[in-house]
Amino acid sequence: MDRANLCKRKMGKNLIFICIENRFRSVAAEYLFRKMLLDNDADPAGKINVQSAGFLNKTFWSFTKRHKISLSHPIYRKRAPDRVREILLNDYGLNVSSHISRHLKRDMVKNTDMIITFSLLQKADLGELFPELRLKIFQAGESFEDGDEVYQSWNDVTMYPHDDNLFRHVYENPKVVRRMVADIHDCLIRMYQDILNYLKDV
Repeated sequence: MDRANLCKRKMGKNLIFICIENRFRSVAAEYLFRKMLLDNDADPAGKINVQSAGFLNKTFWSFTKRHKISLSHPIYRKRAPDRVREILLNDYGLNVSSHISRHLKRDMVKNTDMIITFSLLQKADLGELFPELRLKIFQAGESFEDGDEVYQSWNDVTMYPHDDNLFRHVYENPKVVRRMVADIHDCLIRMYQDILNYLKDV
């Protein structure tokens, strides 16, 4: 066995959840999926490394420019919004206060076994940026069997204002935050066994 494969085996399997800013959807998915592994005793040896990161794909960048939606700078190196932290803690017992958002970089994906995005366009743009990973990139809510998708509130454009209030609406509205976290949780429950099976086989 060569050194690279030996190191990868020692490290275990790497799973990364991706959203835009790595402050809400991907963070919730990271912590919820870790909790699911723990609750089901599915990874007693700690071989599944669950992470999250942000990826500002070109399509969303164009959308913000077209609708004059401001992106706060710097985009990364921030904590999850207060409302997101409160709901994850109060409703799911998850403390994400130590999480600091980060941008997806090439060195993070080099040994990645699976990437799950929260947008079909992110999936496509990541596939262009990292063509060697195309078969490892999935969309949250995607069926592993037939490719069909389920309703995803985080991708329902009718839920959000198409103006500079978009991020404030998503991050600060407790009804929106609670609905999206619940949908992310349901999505992970649906994908849970497929994810484990995939990681087992790669």
